[in-house]
Parts: sequence; structure tokens; C-alpha cells
Amino acid sequence: MIDPTDMDEVAVFRERFAARLRTLRHELGLTTAEVAARVGCTIRNYNKLERRAIVPTDQMLVRFRKAFRLDEVYFLVFPDANPLRHGLYELLRQAPEEVLLKTKAFVLEELRRYPAQSISSASGTAEPSSPPRTAASRSKP
Repeated sequence: MIDPTDMDEVAVFRERFAARLRTLRHELGLTTAEVAARVGCTIRNYNKLERRAIVPTDQMLVRFRKAFRLDEVYFLVFPDANPLRHGLYELLRQAPEEVLLKTKAFVLEELRRYPAQSISSASGTAEPSSPPRTAASRSKP
């Protein structure tokens, strides 16, 4: 038996994915026929994706990635699902490689300062640990 909440999540995914495709198509100034040709699918199938009638197959995601020279994350990080993550991704997507490398080094250095984050089993969200104690903070009463 199918869990109704799974069906709701599929519908939400379809809506988000369709919006992502429309946004990309509009950003690039392409028609649905041009996108279908790039991706190697029929115009009818592409229109079904934009109309939320079907979900993309894994093969189709790979073809979208290759056709637009984007990674899979672009198609799976949605603005309304996680605005902070999406905002960071959009900034990094537009950044030159030098900025990406500096950003990666910065984030790795910052992560070394914190112990592994624990996952709350109740909410499924990460709970940040306390910052590491320095020698000065340990000597304070």
C-alpha cells in the first residue's frame, strides 16, 4: 500500500522540479523544443515535465546535467525547500573557480573548529555543537 504522504512528497517534488526547469529555460531564453532537443527527449515528454505530469528518470537527470553543463545539485536544490542552502548554491554556481577554491578552504577550516554535529532523531535536523574551547576560555571559572 502506498503511503499518502509519499504521494504528497512526489507532487511537491514534481512542482519544484518543473519550476526549476522553467526557470532554467527562461534564463537561457530557450523554447521547450530547444530544451527537448538539447536533452534528447521529445517535446511532448519535456512538456510533461514542465506540467508536472511525470517525474524525471535518473537517465533524464544525467542528460539535463550534460546538456546544460550543470551538476545534479542544481536540479535538486529548491529555493522554497531550503532558502539558505539554495542561496549559497546559487552564489557558488556563479563564482569563478578561484572563489570556489577559497570558499572550500574556508569552510573546511571552519568545520575543523567544531566537533561532528549530532543529528536529532526527533526532528532530523542538525544541532550544532558548542564551539571548541580555547585555552583562555578553559581557564575562566
